[in-house]
Amino acid sequence: MVIILFELALTFYFTATIISIFEIFKKGDGTSRLLLIITGIGFVIHTLSIVFRYFEAGHLPIAGMHQASSFFAWCIVIVFFFLEYRYKIHILGSFILPIVFLLMLSSSIFPREIRPLSPVLQSYWFGVHISLAFLGNAAFAVAFGIGIMYLLQEHYVKSKHLGGLFHKLPSLQVLDEIIIN
Repeated sequence: MVIILFELALTFYFTATIISIFEIFKKGDGTSRLLLIITGIGFVIHTLSIVFRYFEAGHLPIAGMHQASSFFAWCIVIVFFFLEYRYKIHILGSFILPIVFLLMLSSSIFPREIRPLSPVLQSYWFGVHISLAFLGNAAFAVAFGIGIMYLLQEHYVKSKHLGGLFHKLPSLQVLDEIIIN
């Protein structure tokens, strides 16, 4: 069941990545809602996969590379949804979702067995510490995507080439605010 949920989440993230790349080259914002719906469905399925893994393992499923990269991708999607909700930057998915898909794809390559935690790590605080550490790393991954957006927008402004992607990207001021906050 866990494998099916993981593969299904991977499929939804792949579909969302394709739509997000299409979003860059398309005029208008018609696919933004579809992108959020597909990513949301993938996120819910991914969450179920992680919850089932948690109950199978008895601890937060991050002991192996498969679980760790899957959990990291999940954390990136959380940060993505937070920023999408707060700033309503629809093209953000075009720079974040490919990272999520590549992490999930790499996660699918690693062995999926559940390894027990070392007795030293079996603590209540382990889950709290790891969750916050992964969320912090996810924020850095999202900042990477936003930094790419910033560099592209800055290039368009400095070269006075104000067509194409320039109108889809948020202003440098908004990107600056997101990166700093």
